[in-house]
Amino acid sequence: MAAAAQIWPASVTKPKHLLKLHEQGYLPEQKLEEWKAPGENRIPNLEPGEIVLFVPFIEHGLGLPTSPFLHGFLHYYGITLNHLNPNSILHLSIFVHLCETFLGIPLPSLCSAISLN
Repeated sequence: MAAAAQIWPASVTKPKHLLKLHEQGYLPEQKLEEWKAPGENRIPNLEPGEIVLFVPFIEHGLGLPTSPFLHGFLHYYGITLNHLNPNSILHLSIFVHLCETFLGIPLPSLCSAISLN
């Protein structure tokens, strides 16, 4: 745990930052604590069903809920969203767009064809 504390810098995101994102339309209405600031935790301490999401991801258009392909991709490789950088997410989005638009492979077929479901 001590090594992880050195890797993760303390978060500067506060509830007021998230409220501003909500006012700008980036975050949905907060019901049942759908989103929350990290608080004083230096190492993410997640409840079941929670994810770490960086503010720049939201500011640059990552919408939630994400596609079934992204869920399957994360599950297949045993990673979470915070393991990806914005370029990785962009590459995955381009791949899905290429398959659906140019190759005519619908998303459900794409997920099952590469065993991500």
